[in-house]
Amino acid sequence: MNWKRIVGIAMVVFVVLGLVCGGLFGTLFWLGKREVEREWASKLSQTPRAPAEIRGLIDNLYHFRKEVVPSFVPQSGWDDELCAANVVGAVNFILGEERLKVAAAWKFSRANQDRLRLVYDRTQDFKVEGQRVVEKKDRIFWLSRLLATHGRNGRLTSTRLYVIGYHYRQTRSDRLIINAGADINSHLMLVLGRYDGRWWGYHLYHDPKHPGADPFRIDSVSNLWGRWDMTTDFDVVKIWEVKNSEMTSQKGSGRPLFMIQDTPPYRQVNKLLFGGGRWGYWLDTISVYLRGQGEHFPRVVDLSTPVVQVIRSDYQGSSWPGRLLGFYQGVSVRQHVGPSQRGEYGLKHQCVELINRFYAQKLGHRNLARTGHADSYWYAAADKGFKRYPNGSPNQPQPGDILVFDGDGQPAGSSESNPGHVAIVTRVTEQAVCLVQQNAGQWHGCLPLQRRVSGWQVEPIPFNPPMPCLGWVRR
Repeated sequence: MNWKRIVGIAMVVFVVLGLVCGGLFGTLFWLGKREVEREWASKLSQTPRAPAEIRGLIDNLYHFRKEVVPSFVPQSGWDDELCAANVVGAVNFILGEERLKVAAAWKFSRANQDRLRLVYDRTQDFKVEGQRVVEKKDRIFWLSRLLATHGRNGRLTSTRLYVIGYHYRQTRSDRLIINAGADINSHLMLVLGRYDGRWWGYHLYHDPKHPGADPFRIDSVSNLWGRWDMTTDFDVVKIWEVKNSEMTSQKGSGRPLFMIQDTPPYRQVNKLLFGGGRWGYWLDTISVYLRGQGEHFPRVVDLSTPVVQVIRSDYQGSSWPGRLLGFYQGVSVRQHVGPSQRGEYGLKHQCVELINRFYAQKLGHRNLARTGHADSYWYAAADKGFKRYPNGSPNQPQPGDILVFDGDGQPAGSSESNPGHVAIVTRVTEQAVCLVQQNAGQWHGCLPLQRRVSGWQVEPIPFNPPMPCLGWVRR
């Protein structure tokens, strides 16, 4: 047996396999990166946004923070310390062009020195001890006071974009900061402005104590009831103004633009990821490319229309609990998958939960959680504060009315009863009544509406079997 020949063949096979695997690895990584870059290019405006458009996007980041907090880094970057890239991406997206360059937080000002104006700096309050950056003296202060007293004409304004550089005491980047001889801030935050007497900011949140928390956050950065703004883990270092980022001054005066994103929850994406570091980033990019779902970056839509579609009404692809389907008058419509969990407005994301949430948030109606099944909106309408109009009534349905459907004609809870279904009327014509709904085949659509001698007749909703309409109720 010629062992040298066998060893030689084995080495050749090993090298060939290595080249093939390396080529496949590199190709998949390149494909993943190209897909991300293509999506980003398609989502970015590529032309500078008008001041009213900038104001509209900033306002809606705040107003819709409980519904959608968009991300500006690809899903493969969710487990890495990429807060700087996220903030830079947010600024560029909002302004509509690649205004700032992506760099680590501690290199942010150096990479963008011609595009920033420094308005606050307390670098002198820090020192280096070994491989750590520490405060010389622990100064507890209100960030809101800084924001109110630094910036243009002696104070920060809400008509420009500002970025805060802060140092996170548990950061793993101190060694990199020290070796680079750069700014000592390890993270960045975009200041959204002052709303309802408090300052708000957008950032990529890192806290090892809460690994399951969604990392993209819009948080208050102002004092509240005498509590300090910044916890002991965060220290403000610098504040910059982004040059040429003017927006209209009056809040609510901007165009009704909104950033929507069809993206799985952080916990679901995090299952695909391998961790930080360069190898982790490469593996994450490939993993998300092969198994990822949803959009990497947000889209801009106009909220001037009542119904805003995030995904198609008849979408049959991947699902996850609470997936955002769309909006009606700014209230989210979400997908029901799996067992329901109780929330503030009822069982998530049942049809009744949408009705209750819409009436409470938009119309100021009392919270009707824990007050019955869907058909109780008909059988107990008066107790809930509604007036009934039977199907066939001479009173035509109106936008905002609640359509009530029931399969057995009995209140839920009685023997062999059907809990029924409810939907919100969005539009009415001579031939159709259009609606939005949760926990149904299509989240928005229209039903035939017929005008008969006795009144208006809504056709059954096409469930299996079809469910007749009892009527509609109105406040």
